[in-house]
Amino acid sequence: MVVSQREPIRQLDYNDVMFAVVTESAVSVLDVSRELIGRGDNYQVTWRIDDIPPSADALRSLDVLVFSDVDSGQLSSEQQAAIQNWVAGGGHLIVTGGSNWQRTTSGLLDLLPTV
Repeated sequence: MVVSQREPIRQLDYNDVMFAVVTESAVSVLDVSRELIGRGDNYQVTWRIDDIPPSADALRSLDVLVFSDVDSGQLSSEQQAAIQNWVAGGGHLIVTGGSNWQRTTSGLLDLLPTV
């Protein structure tokens, strides 16, 4: 069965925060929509590795990119470069730990404060 639902499109305000959570989990492990992070509202999308664009410009609409329980080693070199350039331009990258931390960090080691 296919279900459709209409949702209004609205532009985020300057103080709103847009999160993308990249995960392989069937249920998002992180819900930031109710947290007080900025002065505005928080919005969240859940992505798979394939959803990450290969261009830093395409990531500019995000404030925070979170990797949680996902094999970041599957990132293409273009995606990795896009994330690196996005972070260098002020994007916020959060990489979670947990039991699958090696998989989650494998494609992002150049951006993490680890040896």
